Amino acid sequence: MEKNEIIAMAREYVCPGKIDTFGQVGIDLVIGKRKGPYIFDTNGNRFIDLHINGGVFNLGHRHPELIATLVSALENTDIGNHHFASEARALLARKLAEKTPGDLHYTVFASSGSEAVDIAVKTARWATQRRQIVSLNKGYHGSTGISGNVGDTTNIDYFLSRGSRADYAHVPFNDLPAMEDILAREETAAVIMETIPATYGFPLPENGYLQGVRKMCREYGALYIADEVQTGLGRTGNLWGG
Repeated sequence: MEKNEIIAMAREYVCPGKIDTFGQVGIDLVIGKRKGPYIFDTNGNRFIDLHINGGVFNLGHRHPELIATLVSALENTDIGNHHFASEARALLARKLAEKTPGDLHYTVFASSGSEAVDIAVKTARWATQRRQIVSLNKGYHGSTGISGNVGDTTNIDYFLSRGSRADYAHVPFNDLPAMEDILAREETAAVIMETIPATYGFPLPENGYLQGVRKMCREYGALYIADEVQTGLGRTGNLWGG
């Protein structure tokens, strides 16, 4: 298909808002071939992919070792059945336990970052028997019901899906006094934040900020959830951003 045909079809059946927004600033990219750090448009022009789709392509596009592993696995297995033990899931969970700091021993597999955040928040609420979740102003943690409320509420308000205001609190980044003011009430189940807030524009935490937040969580009985959907698995040069 020609590029204009693809764009027109995407506008009609998939995402007219995005197509129009990009069109207004002169972007009419349709991605064709992808390889390593590069993407190519349908005319063969090559671009360096600095976006990597929010951390999806930490290993680059179509890494040959990853392709070989996936093809080999599909010869004998598929997505499986989550009710029963799986060799692949067990091996991966063990490796994650070995590589994850602290006493994080178990892995719950999820299909998206939003779902992972939902699971983490529900787990924290059950463990602490508290409901309030504290996060950063302008943060982003997903688009589902819980994860959407945890982050910046612009999208959740647009879809009339705002939860109870008592259940979610937002504080400025790098502001320890503001964080302590909320945690000291001892009503918080967990603080969740990205180690480096990506959608916020990648501001860096000040020296001692993350350590200070974790210390307050321990002092006031809250859990600390490190959202490493975008900073984890090698994107910062280390396995984990924190």
